[in-house]
Amino acid sequence: HKGWCDTEMGKSKQKRNYQQDKTALATQEIHELEAEKNKLTAAKSQLDKEIEELNNALATAIEERAAEKSQNDQDVADAKTGKVAVEKATKVLSDFYAKAKKNAALTQQSPVDEDMPDGFDDDASDGNQEAGTGIIGMLEVIAGDFARTIKETTIAENQALRDFVDFKRVTNASLAKKTDEKEHTETDLRTTKTSLGDKVDELKEAQGLLNAAVVELMKLKPACVDLGKVDAAERKANREQEIEALKEALCILADPTGAASC
Repeated sequence: HKGWCDTEMGKSKQKRNYQQDKTALATQEIHELEAEKNKLTAAKSQLDKEIEELNNALATAIEERAAEKSQNDQDVADAKTGKVAVEKATKVLSDFYAKAKKNAALTQQSPVDEDMPDGFDDDASDGNQEAGTGIIGMLEVIAGDFARTIKETTIAENQALRDFVDFKRVTNASLAKKTDEKEHTETDLRTTKTSLGDKVDELKEAQGLLNAAVVELMKLKPACVDLGKVDAAERKANREQEIEALKEALCILADPTGAASC
C-alpha cells in the first residue's frame, strides 16, 4: 500500500507542479502582452493624432495658398491695367505738349484748339510747358509704382509657390511615413491581441488542469498522507518503549543484587 501511495502521490505532485509552472509562465506572458498591447494602442492613438494634424495643416495651407494666389493675380492684373492706362495718358499728354511746343515755335498765331484735351486753354500751347512736364513726371512715377507692384507681387507669388510646394512635399512625405508606421502598428496590435487571447485560453486550461491535480492530491490524502501520520506515531511509541526497556536492562546490569529499584 505504501508503495502505491508513494507512486500516485509522486505522479499527482508532478502534475500539480507542472501546471503551477505553466500557470505562472502564462500569467507572466499575459502581463507582458497586456503591456505591449497598451503600448501599441498608445502609439496608434499618437499616430492618429499626428496624421490628423498633418492633414489639417495641409488642407489649411492649400486653402491659404489658393486665396493668396487669387489675391496676387488680382493685384498684378489691376497694376497692369493701371500701368497701361497711365502710359496711355502719359503718351497723349507728351504728344500734345510736344506738338504744342512745335507749333509755338513755328508761329505764335496758330491755334491748337483742335488738339487740346479738355481743361487746357490756348495759353497751354506755348506757355504751360513747365506744368505739362510736372504732370507727365507725376504720371511716370505712378506708372513706375504700378511696374514695381507687378514685379514685387510676381516675385512674392513665385516665392510663396515655392514655399508651398516645399511644405506640401515635406508634409506628404511625413504623412506617408506615419501612415506606414500606423499600418505596421495596427498589424502588431492585432497580432498582440490574438496572442493575448490565445494565452488567456492557455492560462484557463492550465488553471483547470492545476485544479484537477490539486483535487487528485486531496483525494489521495486520506488514504496516504493520514496513514503516514499514524505509522509515524506508532513508530515513535515503539522507539520510546525500546528506550525504556534498554534503560531497565542497564539498571539490572549495574546492580545484579536487585537492591536498586529498576
